[in-house]
Amino acid sequence: MMKTYTVVIALAILFSTTPAFSQEIKKEISAFDEGTINIPLRLNAGTTIPVKFDSFLLKGVISIGGQTFEASSPTGTLKGGPFTVTLGPGTHTLTETYSGEITLNVSFIFFKIEHTLEVPEVEFTRTISVDKKTTYKITLNTVARDLNVKVGGAFVGETNIAGPIRRAFDLRLVAPQAIKQGKNPYSASFEADLVSATVIKSETENEPPMLVSVIVEVVDGGQPLTLSQLIAVATASDPEDTDNQPTLPESAFSYQWMED
Repeated sequence: MMKTYTVVIALAILFSTTPAFSQEIKKEISAFDEGTINIPLRLNAGTTIPVKFDSFLLKGVISIGGQTFEASSPTGTLKGGPFTVTLGPGTHTLTETYSGEITLNVSFIFFKIEHTLEVPEVEFTRTISVDKKTTYKITLNTVARDLNVKVGGAFVGETNIAGPIRRAFDLRLVAPQAIKQGKNPYSASFEADLVSATVIKSETENEPPMLVSVIVEVVDGGQPLTLSQLIAVATASDPEDTDNQPTLPESAFSYQWMED
């Protein structure tokens, strides 16, 4: 006796989020400034004054596909995005331009000095090839790290910070010799590494499972078809032709037997 069954197979099309790239690039940044500062009173040799570096303002501008995005952080660690951009087929260049400022404050008895060191622009570029029109999400992850600061002139001092710069830091300056009242020379410099680990991800929208209804006749007492045979029937492929079998994993399929 022949029985007829309807087999409903759900072909699940899985969500895909594939990183286009996430490559770390490192460049050195540095700055130097010199001039004079006005000291309103005479100071003895050996006098120490505290200097507080209040912030390391890091600003980033990224551009790709005719679009521009901006982000900033006062700590030297910049995380921005995700920014969404749609790119057509071809080769595209992602350009990241960073600049910044280090602000230092000196407060000592009768005088107060605030000074800003400008961080010169530094540029990172990455290239991405696109086969078909695709929407991407861009996430910035840029860190200034391994900072060295030196101050010279009427007062001298130096500090090093290993690792990421995530907060304000202090530096104690010392007068190597007596300082006269009035204008006195100073110099300030810093060096650090700027590390960019920008991530670009392409996204494919979720698609609902595709339901395939297949009518199968099974001889009474016979065994139901195997999953590979069901897939072959549902996709109209030859179950013996293993080279051309669907490449979706078995976990992407579910099926149910229903006796008619």
